[in-house]
Amino acid sequence: MPINAKLTDTMRSNMTELILITEKIIQTEGLDAVSIRKLARESGKNSALIYHYFDNLDHLIIYSSLQILQEYTNDLDQLIRAYPRNKEELFFSIWACFCDHAFKNPLVYKKLFFNRLSTSLDVLFQDYFLLFPDRFLLHDKQVRNFVQMSNLIERNYNFALYYLGTRLNKENCLEFSKAAVILFRGMLSRVLLTDGKINLLESRREFIRFLKSLYKGYR
Repeated sequence: MPINAKLTDTMRSNMTELILITEKIIQTEGLDAVSIRKLARESGKNSALIYHYFDNLDHLIIYSSLQILQEYTNDLDQLIRAYPRNKEELFFSIWACFCDHAFKNPLVYKKLFFNRLSTSLDVLFQDYFLLFPDRFLLHDKQVRNFVQMSNLIERNYNFALYYLGTRLNKENCLEFSKAAVILFRGMLSRVLLTDGKINLLESRREFIRFLKSLYKGYR
């Protein structure tokens, strides 16, 4: 169920506790180790209460996975603030940063961006901010709006307009964004299929090489 600002202190406390416990299980045991039974045991709460706050286990896992996405946004924030003003180079560095984190946690990123959710990631972000207001403190307001978009094509389209808008028109920005996301999804799937037995740094470099080739085709 979507959260709203009228949550009682008890509701907010229970939801926050369940999300934090799930985060810990994901970090220490992996995504597959999360279960309602384990959460009930760890939190001392019954399964009915857990389902009262979250539609299902996947819903709770998605909230908890946003903490992993926070690591990406922290690095993104530092990158943007420290980077020279070459917007074209920065655009590709932003994608490289995203790949570094996505390829390190491919199953989480697949769940976040390529699963059909009853609630969009945009809404989940808004809800998450109500529970954890100190997280995702990006300094660039425009970029903060972009990273909250659940649709990767829309997200990349806005990044491309923002950083490459003087080189690509809107139509080409959109086509380039669609192609970039198809390419990224393929690379992410390859990382998942190898079960971490692939060189992640080389995978990121390969993706950026392909992405730059795509970009040249749309200029």
